Amino acid sequence: HSLFNLINICLLIGFVPWIAKVVTRWVREEKGGTQTRLHYITQNLVEVGEMNLPEAQKAVEGMADLTVEMYGGFERVFADRSTDLSKAVTKCKEQEDAIDQCMADITEYLVRLSSAELSERNAGAITSMMRTVAELEEASDCVYRLVMLTERRNRKGHEPFSDDTTLSLKRFARSVGEFISFTRDNLNPPVSLNALREAEEYESTSDEMRRMLNKA
Repeated sequence: HSLFNLINICLLIGFVPWIAKVVTRWVREEKGGTQTRLHYITQNLVEVGEMNLPEAQKAVEGMADLTVEMYGGFERVFADRSTDLSKAVTKCKEQEDAIDQCMADITEYLVRLSSAELSERNAGAITSMMRTVAELEEASDCVYRLVMLTERRNRKGHEPFSDDTTLSLKRFARSVGEFISFTRDNLNPPVSLNALREAEEYESTSDEMRRMLNKA
């Protein structure tokens, strides 16, 4: 029996390249578009819910990465005075839909995890992640609205802002972008007191810049 199995393994190894080609042709990746689901969330959870928390955290990080990418796209669009931004709007909508799907997938996953026996600390971590994905989804909605506003501004041919105002708006947008990236870098607990202070500084700076620009 051992010799028979060994011969089978040796034969199979020789056919691996052909098997790979067949599978590659059979299961093709979709060209273009945005990944709409977080495929690394497994559908078969193990019995112990605690063991799945790192996988859930990884999924939240993936959603945050997509949010950061989406905001970077807005910054590029804002600096573009082209009248046709349809491609940018389409891409942004795809990203927003993908983030919506991420939130649904992650939330469902976390709810299933919470049905298992968890320590008080890990139960709190699940609650925190649920709040985090809701905030990220709301941020993506805001970014999509910003892209739509920019597209409408260009399409209707509104007079551009003055150079000083445009520069101030770009600085404001960059400051918010840095805050979003900072948030992504500090998703994993524990968050230090220094990081909390830095976050407060980002928020205060954003509020002050917003007030000044509204007044201007």
